[in-house]
Amino acid sequence: MTLVPTELRTDRQIIDSWRNLLAQGIDPKEAKAPRKAVDLKPELAPPSSGPTFKQAAKACETIRLNNSRAERFAGKFIRRLENHAYPKIGNRPVAEIDRDDVLKVVEPIWYVKNPTAQKLLTDISYVLGYAISEGWREPGLNPTAWKHNLEFKLTQAQRVHKVENHPSMAYEDLPGFVAKLNKHDSIGATFVHFCILSGIRNGTVRQSEWKEYDLKKRIWHIPETKNGKPFSVPLTDQMINLLKRMEKFREGNYVFPQDRNPKKPVSENCGTSHLKKVWGFQSGEITMHGFRSTFSTYMNDQPGLDPKIIDACIEHRMGDPIEQAYNRSGWLKKRRNYMVLWNEYCWSALNA
Repeated sequence: MTLVPTELRTDRQIIDSWRNLLAQGIDPKEAKAPRKAVDLKPELAPPSSGPTFKQAAKACETIRLNNSRAERFAGKFIRRLENHAYPKIGNRPVAEIDRDDVLKVVEPIWYVKNPTAQKLLTDISYVLGYAISEGWREPGLNPTAWKHNLEFKLTQAQRVHKVENHPSMAYEDLPGFVAKLNKHDSIGATFVHFCILSGIRNGTVRQSEWKEYDLKKRIWHIPETKNGKPFSVPLTDQMINLLKRMEKFREGNYVFPQDRNPKKPVSENCGTSHLKKVWGFQSGEITMHGFRSTFSTYMNDQPGLDPKIIDACIEHRMGDPIEQAYNRSGWLKKRRNYMVLWNEYCWSALNA
C-alpha cells in the first residue's frame, strides 16, 4: 500500500463524514467512504453532496408523468411537491434525506390533510427510489416506510382520516331515474346511462373507442383500466341499445365524443355536469362514481350472489394476481349473468 500525503482540509472532511455517519447510527467501516486518510489520493477526494431533492424530483418528472395511468391526476404530484416538500427539503442533498426530513414535510398536515400527506409519502419515496437508481443515493432503509419507521412517530392513517363513500342514489330510486334518463338522447345523457348499466368507471367509459366493442360477441374489450390491466365487459341488450343510439354521433374514434370537437372524448366532468344541469343534483348529493356503489349495494342484497363475482363485475381489484386473472377471464360467463340481472333491474320501470 502506498501512503499518499493529504491536506489537512481533506482529512477534516473525512472525519466530519464519519461523524455524520455515526450520528445516523451507521458504522463508517460499512459505509462506502475512505477508511483511512492516508489511503485517499488527491484525485479521489470526497465527491460533492450531489443533486438536491428538488433537482432529483425534477429529473424524474417526465418518466412519472409518462407512466401515470390516471390522466386527470397525472400532474398533481408536481403541485404537492411544490406546495409541501420543496419549501422544507427542496435544497437538501437527496443523498441525505432521512426520516426527520420526511416528517418535516408530512407531520404538519398529517392530522388535517391526511390523504395529501399519504400521497406525499409516495411522492417522496418515488424521488428517493429514482435517486438510488441514478447512483445519487445509497440503498438502505426507505425513510418513508411505515413499518418500523414512521409508525413510531405518526398515528395510523385509518385512525386519523375516515374514508367517506361517494354519495350515491338508493337503488330503489334508480329504475325511475333511468326511465327518465332514457327519454333524453343527448350524448351526455347516454354517457351517464351507459356508465350506470356497465358499472365501469366513467373515466374508462368516456375514453372508450369503437374498435374496443365487439357487438357480435357482445363484449367490450378494455385495453387498460385504472388498475393497469385489460378487462372484458359482457354487453347486455340494454348496453347494445345505447351503443346503437350513439352511431348517429359517430365521426371519430370515440364512442362518446364532444359536441364541439367529435375527435375528442367528452370531458372529465361530462357526467357530473349533466347530473347538475339536467337533473338538479347538487355537489355532494349524487356522484357518477356513486352509481358503482348503487350497483354493489343492490347486487349484494340479492340472495345467492357471490360477492367476489359482484366485485369482479365492476373491476374492483381483489385477491392475488392469479385470482385477478381468473376473475377477468374465467368468470366472464358468470359476470354476464350478473350484468343481465343488473340491467334488467335498471330498466324495470322503463319496461313496465
